[in-house]
Amino acid sequence: MNFYFLVEGKTEKRIYKSWVESFFCGIQGKMSIDDLDHDSFFIFSTNGYPFQKDLLAKTVQDLQSPKSKVDHLFLCIDADDESVETRAGQIAQRLHDLNYTGQYSIIVANRCLETWLLGNRNIKKMKCPNEYTPSNPTDESSEFPSLRNHFDVHISDPESMPVPDGCNKTISKFHKHYLKELFRYYRFRYSEKDPGITEDPDYLNALIERHQETGHLASFGHLLHVWNHLTP
Repeated sequence: MNFYFLVEGKTEKRIYKSWVESFFCGIQGKMSIDDLDHDSFFIFSTNGYPFQKDLLAKTVQDLQSPKSKVDHLFLCIDADDESVETRAGQIAQRLHDLNYTGQYSIIVANRCLETWLLGNRNIKKMKCPNEYTPSNPTDESSEFPSLRNHFDVHISDPESMPVPDGCNKTISKFHKHYLKELFRYYRFRYSEKDPGITEDPDYLNALIERHQETGHLASFGHLLHVWNHLTP
């Protein structure tokens, strides 16, 4: 089976690539939609821009071409300040208006991809082969301890985390800030250009474990539900 992923940013492109290769045994990523053959996938990033109608129109045109080898389209987007249902409905309506008839799944991260990444309860046990192990395992200059006092993502569902009173960040930007400070505390690095250990299969497994044991990360659970049904 061949997949086509439409994602918002470069971070999503890297993380989804590693997760797909980890979850689906034997699948291979391709550099172009024209390179798809058997059990392969292609990821197209909009570089941070939302899915505009002209982009979706071009995607639909490519996928409904007689030459297309795509079996399933994934549209992966952040909910940000909207509800998952609202954002998914907007994309579904655009596909309907474009008369898209292929198989597809709309994956909406509530609130953003970094919200899911906050769900790893085992982060302090993870190791990055490219980084040395310092004598002090934590960076006390990080804001993580104070952020944890606001909302402990190791205990409570990250998808439910609000913005603190007096904070002028959007909810997605706050979740990204929290993740970066959490990583800094445990002396890992995370940026949009280099998502670091989040590409590790163990990171994905930790999120799967969190969802299965607690029911947290419901929008991530939807992704798992779809992927499990596509696994032979």
